[in-house]
Amino acid sequence: MHIRSIAGMRKAFRREIGRRLTRNAGSRFALFVLAALALLPYGSCQTSDPIAGEKQRTLTPDERYLVEYYMKLAQLRENLHDNPVQAQEKQSLLQSEVDSTRIRRALDELEKNPRHWLGIYSRINELRYRESQRDTT
Repeated sequence: MHIRSIAGMRKAFRREIGRRLTRNAGSRFALFVLAALALLPYGSCQTSDPIAGEKQRTLTPDERYLVEYYMKLAQLRENLHDNPVQAQEKQSLLQSEVDSTRIRRALDELEKNPRHWLGIYSRINELRYRESQRDTT
């Protein structure tokens, strides 16, 4: 009889625990939802787009020099595409004026961190767009 009463007490205890858990489940769920909503702004502020950050970063002086050299070279090719001899002469002149050490240094740094190319491409595209807008007006 003593064993049956212990087994009965266990069943009663389990039933009572089950009732309390189901009765409080709604309020626990509501508390969880409120906590999640309260923490949502903090989580969204910390995650940023790394690609957008690379595109908008400030270029180093050597990277800016590389972009300037590229833009001069592109303008030269566009302006003198129908005169290859003169284009070759101007390109040789431009190459003699360029600081190859700075170009090499910029390229070495970009090779170490290829994501930095996004900033270079972004700046070139921005300058080309500005140039095209200036030409159309």
